[in-house]
Amino acid sequence: MVCRVGLWGHLAGDFGSALLSRLEAMASFDVLALQASDVAAPSFDDIDADDDAQDSAALLRFRRRPLPSCSIEDLATIDIVVLLAPWPPARPASDLAAHQVIDLTPGAVSALPTWHVLPAPVLDLSLRLLRALLPLSLCSVQICSHESAAMHNEQATRELVKETIDLLNGRGRSDVTILPQNAFNLWPLPQAEQIQLRQDLRRCLDGVQVDVQVVRLRVPVFYGLWQVWTLTCEQPQRTEELVQCLQRVGVRIDEVVRHGPVAVLVDDDAAEHIHACIEAGEDARHWVLYVAVDPLRFSQVGNLCELLQTLEKLL
Repeated sequence: MVCRVGLWGHLAGDFGSALLSRLEAMASFDVLALQASDVAAPSFDDIDADDDAQDSAALLRFRRRPLPSCSIEDLATIDIVVLLAPWPPARPASDLAAHQVIDLTPGAVSALPTWHVLPAPVLDLSLRLLRALLPLSLCSVQICSHESAAMHNEQATRELVKETIDLLNGRGRSDVTILPQNAFNLWPLPQAEQIQLRQDLRRCLDGVQVDVQVVRLRVPVFYGLWQVWTLTCEQPQRTEELVQCLQRVGVRIDEVVRHGPVAVLVDDDAAEHIHACIEAGEDARHWVLYVAVDPLRFSQVGNLCELLQTLEKLL
């Protein structure tokens, strides 16, 4: 029996690619990309409506062929609908009511009996650290997230490689790129993506009153996620208290992280380790936290296996 799985959401990022890769090797699944047929039910193409995002989605491949698509009007042919973050605000719940729905958007309650949410790597890392640091009476957090080109899509990675080679050999930049010049520059992600992450963090924190501000930058490196956190606590804290909170969730304290992700991740053979170093601020209420992780290995491997096992049980 072949199960037709419709994926609805952002498929061009590292999580979408990992999901497609795992499903590709399983003969029980036939995968399609769901697309909206009207404005009321926007598809992942409508989240970032520029031509580059649409071209990137069109390049997705499944079993050595372009990933087929299916209109929302043809949902009767789909057995399971999988919703991936980021998800547009208008959800056609009535259209999906007759289907098995697995909602992977942050904070969602799945229709399945047991489920673990699979957030995007940036959200996953930020949530782990925020939840670990909440006992320190946090009142505000500023996160500057440096995200490698590989975290977004394969097209961005290919263009970064080409631009780097061309610029280093004096040939100038490519005429067709996602950004005016990806190599050797930091670029802020669209404001909508930054706002979405902040909203997702606040929702997943279950009403905890912490002022969270986020800036997301795309950096010209091929792997790694590096964040700089500026923490403000209501009460003075000691370094030992911060270290203990981080170590409880498996964070390695490593001074090398201060110099960027490449300094620590190149020689890191452990798949699940987050590396961090702590720097004192102006007083004991203010701290700076540097964090590095390889999102391609860190993100959701364990939970992804649980998803595939759950899908198989539905067949």
